[in-house]
Amino acid sequence: MHTIALPFGTAAKLHIVPEPQASASGTPFAVVVARSDELTTPTAFTKALTAPGALTAVLTHYRGMSWTDRTGEMLLVATLDRGGIVLMSFATLADAMGCRAKLRKLIGGAV
Repeated sequence: MHTIALPFGTAAKLHIVPEPQASASGTPFAVVVARSDELTTPTAFTKALTAPGALTAVLTHYRGMSWTDRTGEMLLVATLDRGGIVLMSFATLADAMGCRAKLRKLIGGAV
């Protein structure tokens, strides 16, 4: 088993995606991960999508998956290392909460 290292100050927040986006995507729950607490909002992520020089990543997960694969982990770390924002989307609340719990362990309880 491997362990990933997230940058110091990483924060994550779980969000419920509003309609109609939730129905359209099929993933009504999201965990936004960023280098500061202020950037862990859907608004900050959306703003970063079109901001010059900003970096964002979206990692989608099938029902029953609460964590990403190794490629997703590398993308998560690389995006955060460069000051970007990552949105991890989930089909169920339980999956999103599982992700948040794993992030809490990786960050050291500050999620």
